[in-house]
Amino acid sequence: MNLVTKDYFYSNLYKGNDPASKKYLDQNSKFIREALKTFKEYDLAW
Repeated sequence: MNLVTKDYFYSNLYKGNDPASKKYLDQNSKFIREALKTFKEYDLAW
C-alpha cells in the first residue's frame, strides 16, 4: 500500500535548492508519465 500512496517521482524527491535541476526533473517526469500512459493505452505496460 505504501508504494501506491507515496510519491516516488524524482522532481518531488529532490531536496536541493537548484531551480534548474528541479525544472529538469519535473519535465523529465512528465515525459515519462506520458510515455507510460501511451504504453498502457496499447496494453504494453501495466
